[in-house]
Amino acid sequence: MTPKSRSAPGIFLASALLGLFFMFLASASPAADTAGPAVDREASERYFLSAYGHFLENRLWNTLDDLDESLGQNVYFVDVYYMRSLALRRLGRFPEAIEAMSYYLEVRRDDYRGRIILDSMKSEWEMISGMLSPSGPAYETGFSSRTVNSFFALPPYSPLALKGMSGIGKILCAGENIWVCDTLGGSVWVFGLNERYTLRADIQRPSALIPVSSSEALLFLEDGSVYRLGIDPASKETSLSEAGTIEADIADAAFIDSSLFAVADRRGGAVRFVGADGFEQAAEWRPPGKEADGPFEPVAVSSYGPLLAVADRGGGRIFVLDSYTMSVLGSFGINTPRDLEWGRQGELYILNESGVLYSCFPARDASADVRVTAEGMKDAWSISWMDEGPVISSVSGRTWWIGTAGPGRSETFGAITLHDPWITKNDDGTEMLMLRGAASSVFHGFVRDRTPVTQVVWRGEVRPSAVTGIKTVQEGLPRFYSPNAGPTP
Repeated sequence: MTPKSRSAPGIFLASALLGLFFMFLASASPAADTAGPAVDREASERYFLSAYGHFLENRLWNTLDDLDESLGQNVYFVDVYYMRSLALRRLGRFPEAIEAMSYYLEVRRDDYRGRIILDSMKSEWEMISGMLSPSGPAYETGFSSRTVNSFFALPPYSPLALKGMSGIGKILCAGENIWVCDTLGGSVWVFGLNERYTLRADIQRPSALIPVSSSEALLFLEDGSVYRLGIDPASKETSLSEAGTIEADIADAAFIDSSLFAVADRRGGAVRFVGADGFEQAAEWRPPGKEADGPFEPVAVSSYGPLLAVADRGGGRIFVLDSYTMSVLGSFGINTPRDLEWGRQGELYILNESGVLYSCFPARDASADVRVTAEGMKDAWSISWMDEGPVISSVSGRTWWIGTAGPGRSETFGAITLHDPWITKNDDGTEMLMLRGAASSVFHGFVRDRTPVTQVVWRGEVRPSAVTGIKTVQEGLPRFYSPNAGPTP
């Protein structure tokens, strides 16, 4: 989108932040403390300046930590709430951002910049909430069964068709490729659906994959090792390079946003939130209280906007979390859950070890009723999303169930977590507003070989925009809402 003048949203936010900073400098002059909690102005100002520096570097979690420290030293320092609101907004935590700005405006009643930002955030959150909570129910899903050789066009007497794999972990659909972790067989298979090729990368105990693009993925091993697995589009050869290590027994992983992902630590009994840069743990989550049905054994995680679904095999439960606050929004019982995946309209599919597929609609209501969508899928083991519906593989990879869900992508809703705005200049001197985000796997079909039309709400207005591409995990993955998957005019 191209702003019409220098009052573009990104410039407006920059000037608002600078205004806050100078207001802080003016308010930092010595004054007699009033009666109340003890105040350490110097320490509070020092933490505030540190938070400001982190904000300029887009280190938002550090910003929030320093702001908490600043407020702890001086509870009267109301400007903390202003910067806190801007940082929370960039993280997509709109309700908290709105609350923080409201606190600020209770004192700074005449700050017109804060009023405009508050109104914009309310409009953005209303639009996002509508996308995450469509009014209609989840659509019916139908399945057809295929053999591995018919699905991937393999010779009828190929080893995969005759013997299958030794025992798979997770599968991943990304673009025209399906990636399969053969955990017990010590390899990762990549099947090209369009160009019809089969590739294999040998590596011990592969467990789960996160897509970076249609030709690259982060590969997680059970022992916590992380690799980059890529496909050369020309030679159709695979490449492996070490990326880092996580202290966990990894059963599954999912992006939260461009800087953070969640890992299911099966033996450690925790969901670990890990930074994308350096793979260091930022936080962990375990179910509150003691589970009477069994130990917490997370075997699958999947994200959809601000929601994170966790499958607990030991306790026979599914948890739906707010991925930023790590609070439980809802939970329900499923016997021996094996894997789970979100659909494009916010429906959650849960596969259990008895070959039954369940679905519910926690994006609209965290306590939504659970229903049986399909059953009788013997040895079903892992689920992902391809094109218009879920795809399920048996534990040997010899049998596949292909699902068709919904009326088609032109009418579907998608989760949106656009954040981190900045301004760039075009060749003709005009300016363009850019936004970053991270995409869950159900949206990757939208960005394979086309540029989807998107919609962005900014300052209370719906503005046209377009996807510019998928970048590496360090730079961030775009997450979009696409009501139309056709090319941009």
